[in-house]
Amino acid sequence: MPETGTKPSNHRNSWSFWSAESPLLPSAQKGMCCGTKQVFEASSGEEVRFEVQKKELMKTVFCHVDLLAARELPAMDDDGLVDPSYSIEVKDQTLLYPSGIMKSLSPSFMHRIRIPIQMEVEPEPTVGLPMMASAVPFPPIIVKILDRDERKVLGLNAGDTFEEVGRIVIKPSPARTHCIGRCGDQRVEVYPLLGYANDEDYVLGNHGSLFASKKPENLDLNRHHVAKWYALDKAAQAPFDTSTGGEEDSWQKRPRVLAAANYSFQANLREGLTQGPNLAKGAAAGISIHQLRTHQSSRFKIDFCLLGLRNLPSTVVDCKLYVSSFWEGGAIELAIASGGFQSRNFNFMVDEASEGWRSNAVNWKPFLRVDDESGTEEAALWTVKLKDFLGVKIQPPVYEVPVIQYLQQDGAGETQHARKAQHTATGGAWRYWEDFICLVQA
Repeated sequence: MPETGTKPSNHRNSWSFWSAESPLLPSAQKGMCCGTKQVFEASSGEEVRFEVQKKELMKTVFCHVDLLAARELPAMDDDGLVDPSYSIEVKDQTLLYPSGIMKSLSPSFMHRIRIPIQMEVEPEPTVGLPMMASAVPFPPIIVKILDRDERKVLGLNAGDTFEEVGRIVIKPSPARTHCIGRCGDQRVEVYPLLGYANDEDYVLGNHGSLFASKKPENLDLNRHHVAKWYALDKAAQAPFDTSTGGEEDSWQKRPRVLAAANYSFQANLREGLTQGPNLAKGAAAGISIHQLRTHQSSRFKIDFCLLGLRNLPSTVVDCKLYVSSFWEGGAIELAIASGGFQSRNFNFMVDEASEGWRSNAVNWKPFLRVDDESGTEEAALWTVKLKDFLGVKIQPPVYEVPVIQYLQQDGAGETQHARKAQHTATGGAWRYWEDFICLVQA
């Protein structure tokens, strides 16, 4: 029997289907009558499209996603890492973010994403009342974490290929249940939109949706979003709780994604919530990806030293060490050996031309003399040759990360105001809350 288009059982609209080969709707003689529904046949293998007959019920709804980080991803490349990218699917919209994140098994994205979709909503009971919770469920949001690889043809770059590492499905949850109908015996779950408080006054719609007295002045995602951990190894999720370090112990080794997502009728955000250009190159109109921005940030001066390598494979010669992290400009390249000689235990040596040891030698003079310091006659406790110094110190630029307000909440939903001393109820002691932030991990 040929494939037939059917009307979803949870839709109030009737749907008409037609073949992609003909711009006209098929005649009623080709269909089958099912009560008040008209279902038309479509040939197998043809693209089947639909048309909503009640177009006045279709509204533009904006899906807002904060994709913050992924942790404990499985290795996908020969170097034991992942070239992380991602795609997001919402209804008939698909977004691909191809590249731009450093290789890592625990990447931090910190992206704020907006995707407009068309969906049926309940009409407002009174003109000017904005919807704050919908009786029609919002579509699920599918996020796929991908590994990007360059495809080579005859040694030439022929574009990128993407392999799926794992996926999560974010399903908006109902906030409350109402009883509607003449006898009040019909229970309806409603799904909240961003920007409204649960205790806000509302008007109940004819089909169970809730309508507020006024639209929020601006949409502050830093305050209205709710973050959750989503597992990549199976369908599971866990709340984000700063009182437990952000996650339970049982989740620390699981491949997972930290994200916050929900819907709103508002496209424009409060000023200052995004920064930089739109990273959604080639995407459909209205889709945007920006770096997440907040009105507070933490800064870190990170220095690290490399002393040496041990137990290197004897088959590896003339190799190099590449060090990369949050900074721009690519990886730092350090030669390990040259000339065909490779030691299994390699030490990073001080470069005589380097100015780093010379600046430190000024502070060492009362206690230590480096024999490469010419013309120095000051007394010192002992003398050390330059070749006895080991290690390379890397000093990257200051690392700045936004402090996201909705990540500063404990399990009870109470906000821990960042870097403010809070007075406890017992003993009059002062307690100091640290900001919870997402750091770059290698």
